[in-house]
Amino acid sequence: MSWQTILKIIGIPSGEAFLLPILVNRKEFENTINMLKQTDKAPRKLKATLANMNKYNKTHADLYEKGKQSGFDVDLSLEESKDFFDEMVKLVNEKVKEFSEREYLSIAEIKKLLQEAMAAKKEGDKDKVAEIVLKITEDSPKRRQFWGDNVPERDKLESLRAFLDESRDSAFLSFKNPPSTTKILEEFVKLLNTDPQNPVAELEDDKIYLDLDNRNDYIKLLQPVLEFYNENIRDLKPVFEIGGRIQTIDPKELEIRELNIRDAKFELVGSFGEREVQKYLNIIDALAGSKRLWKPTTKIGSAGLHEFNNGNEIPSELFVERGSKSQKSINLNPYADILLDNVFSGDWFKTFFDSLRMSAILTKDEAELQIIDDIYQALISEADPKPRETENYKINVTSFRRNTKIRNLLISKRSKKRIKEVIRAIISENQGEGQIGEDIFDIILRTQRSNLSFLEKYFSGKEATTIKSKLLEYDEDLETEMFNFKGMPTNNPDNAMYYLFEAYGEKITPQNIKDYVDEKIEETSSTDSLQRTLNELKERLNTLESAKQTEKTPANRKKQANKVKSQIKDTENKIQRLETVGGGSISDLRESLIRPTDFIGFVQGIASQQSINSIISQGATSAAYVEQINPKNALTFLAVMSERAGSDEIGEAFNKIDADPMSDASKNILIKLNDNMPNLIDNIKQQIIEVFKRRLQYFIDNYGQKFQRAQVSQAISLFESANMIREVSQ
Repeated sequence: MSWQTILKIIGIPSGEAFLLPILVNRKEFENTINMLKQTDKAPRKLKATLANMNKYNKTHADLYEKGKQSGFDVDLSLEESKDFFDEMVKLVNEKVKEFSEREYLSIAEIKKLLQEAMAAKKEGDKDKVAEIVLKITEDSPKRRQFWGDNVPERDKLESLRAFLDESRDSAFLSFKNPPSTTKILEEFVKLLNTDPQNPVAELEDDKIYLDLDNRNDYIKLLQPVLEFYNENIRDLKPVFEIGGRIQTIDPKELEIRELNIRDAKFELVGSFGEREVQKYLNIIDALAGSKRLWKPTTKIGSAGLHEFNNGNEIPSELFVERGSKSQKSINLNPYADILLDNVFSGDWFKTFFDSLRMSAILTKDEAELQIIDDIYQALISEADPKPRETENYKINVTSFRRNTKIRNLLISKRSKKRIKEVIRAIISENQGEGQIGEDIFDIILRTQRSNLSFLEKYFSGKEATTIKSKLLEYDEDLETEMFNFKGMPTNNPDNAMYYLFEAYGEKITPQNIKDYVDEKIEETSSTDSLQRTLNELKERLNTLESAKQTEKTPANRKKQANKVKSQIKDTENKIQRLETVGGGSISDLRESLIRPTDFIGFVQGIASQQSINSIISQGATSAAYVEQINPKNALTFLAVMSERAGSDEIGEAFNKIDADPMSDASKNILIKLNDNMPNLIDNIKQQIIEVFKRRLQYFIDNYGQKFQRAQVSQAISLFESANMIREVSQ
């Protein structure tokens, strides 16, 4: 049976293909008209087909002609078919109207009704409120997820219902875990009674009696004292009871509900620049739970929030992934940090690579860890009197000592890890001008920059590890000198940050390491030893697989072979990783990190030894490159960001020079690129700033619906404290 024949067994058509044979055939059209007259349900599929005709600007004549050309039996003229068609459309509309389910309120209509009800509530008009609440309850969509998709509106509706159910019966707080003394409760009552002439709270028999009408009034009463509540009352497990009913109160929940109920609006404050990005990251770090929605690479809401202005997606390599898949932290990669922390002008190369060398010694995260440890050591000091400042960074710790959480942790002798977590949280939560977070950020930058001068005199810890392993092959009695972050000699490995060596009585420094290596040590490729290991493993595998099998050993030999296969795979991965993200010889290390050079010479030097495009493409396909701080990986980062955030100017230049990097033509291309690099870097920088700004704007526009309720109130408070957002008066 042909498809044309099948389509003739139709009745009421369910799509365009089924409509075509009807439009050209009298018998089919009459059959359809009769079935429409007799049906007792809405012909929704046919209705949708007609709607699509309008949507795609298709006329009856268009489909009639298509039906004629499709091989169907034609016995209707265009004019006759149009008469039938008009009758069919009329019947479809009548049947849809007759048999459609009841129409529910749209969310726009519900929002308008809620606005009217909230105004009536202010005037105490319970009848009006009750009328609107009833209408919303009866006529809102019945699908289960509707109110879950519209949380702010749900909160407002619940507050209106509470207003209608209010009772003046006694309201009070009792405590499942009452304090040993009433002192803390007395202080809480004093804070609640903001107007001594009209007190609303009274302490009696370990209960706090409240002069309130309903649960919402209790929520409002707590708003100004939430910090005290969270620190001192929450752990007492308070139970709120009113009208003989116990009602659970979650402080974070009540905060967001109150924001939704009063429809609080916020706006960004001032300019959003490099420092605001760092503030954003620090504030998010202070929030509990997953940070996924705060990360600009996460697809969320409307299109464009995970993209740069040119429509390209933000690369995941903009961040260093740490922690679990739950996204408990957001960390910019070190190259992005370099862009944000510096201003690049004519001599951009020196600025960039000086910063690169600083980060190779001490990243922001590492500096912060050192500062936190410095604060911790001052807090646990048993000296009398207690030091006001930290030993190394001279940070005033008075505010930390006064912090209730810190005091309690020190008294209870909690773990070092827990105390440091709280120190970090305090820093993250205080990002406003003149606050401790701002001070710490400045100290981190100063620390990084002060370390640059030490690079000329000493080896960093990362460099020293590689260098020492090589020198020990030459001199087993190698002597090591250690220096602290101030460049002072130290015998404590825990305090060491810089190093020098002495082999056979000769001092080895950054100034002479290359000549020393060239003269004294036979250098090999960074992967040579691994390649030898790989060859040995392959020979071992071949022996195992080709050996004669016996009844006693096949299983054991198979097990050994599988183990060797695993070792081969691991070794191959190590070789690939080294070839992709760096880890070269000592001379390469010193060449890249110590010897100053210019951009043109630097690129030509690399491109003359290896295809620069292969370096970029290999690095770009490996997330590891952002974790290995070296110049080659920096070029990969700049090339990737130029492609995503710009017009791929860097990549295009590298394409042109790849075949012959040392030619005059290539040099001219690199000169032009070098001159344009400050502009290119500034564009990348501004694009990074913009994506964080848009993500914060999305939060303040959608805090009531899209973000974790447990995070919202704290986030708003911290962003306000940092002077990044403010509430708009209505």
